Parts: sequence; C-alpha cells; structure tokens
Amino acid sequence: MYTVKETSTNQLNKSVATESCPVSYTLSKIGNRWKPLIIFQLSSGPMRYGVLKKALPNITEKMLIQNLRELETDELVTREVKPVVPPHVTYALSEKGNALKPLFESMAQWGLTYWQNDSPVLENQEVDHYAGLLQEEVTKAVAEKGYTQKDFDEMLNGND
Repeated sequence: MYTVKETSTNQLNKSVATESCPVSYTLSKIGNRWKPLIIFQLSSGPMRYGVLKKALPNITEKMLIQNLRELETDELVTREVKPVVPPHVTYALSEKGNALKPLFESMAQWGLTYWQNDSPVLENQEVDHYAGLLQEEVTKAVAEKGYTQKDFDEMLNGND
C-alpha cells in the first residue's frame, strides 16, 4: 500500500466534496472499477471467496482482497470466517450494502439506455446478454417491492 498525505490539496478537496455532497459521499464508497461489480455479485446472496473470484475473472487477487477489505471497512460487506482448514470465508452484503440495491438497479437501467451508443466496442450479443441478466434482476426487485413491470416502466419514463 501507499501512504496518503492527508494535508495535500487533493485530499482536502476530496474531503470537502464528500462531506458536503451526498452523491460524492456515495461515489467515494462505491465508485471505483471493481466495487460495483463485487456488490452486484453479492446482491444475489452470500458467496465464498473462490466463487466470487470466479465470477470476476478479470480482477487480480490483490485487487479483489483490497476492495473487499474497503467494502468491509465501510460496512457495506460482511465477512464470515469459519474456523476450519482450509479457511471457509463467506462474503455478503450488510444491511447498508443491501440498501444500495435500488441505486444499482436505477444506475443499471440508465446504463442500459445509453451504454450501446457510447460503447461501440461491445457486440450486440454482449449487450443483449447483459441486458437479459439485468432485466431478470430488475424484474425480481420490482416484484419484491410489489410493483408491476408497467408501474416500473412508468416510473422510469417519468409518468407518475
């Protein structure tokens, strides 16, 4: 790891932004390359470390461990270690982490709306694959809240 100079202008500006803006605060907790993907994977339920690593094949072990520790420190993820050999470590979203699900669902819906236009590298098959996965998650979340898909679509389009 590296040492952060707490008195640097950059750190002072970051501190002011996260203390004065709830959006900046939220992004400071979830806004790097891997944290949203980790949270998304854990949103379907607790996972052992190895399963989580396989679900995110492009992340290095160092980055996965670092991000899990940060999420645990921020109380978004819980870590349960069972005293067996080899160690049995399970990660799950905490109550605070579960509270992020509606935010992620909204962000995913926004992303699906604008993603394909901004990402010409993605093949249509990939977009369709991710859209299908997201649609399953959104449908499940909408049903849990007691909304119909029509209600949800109207909310997204601003038709109350």
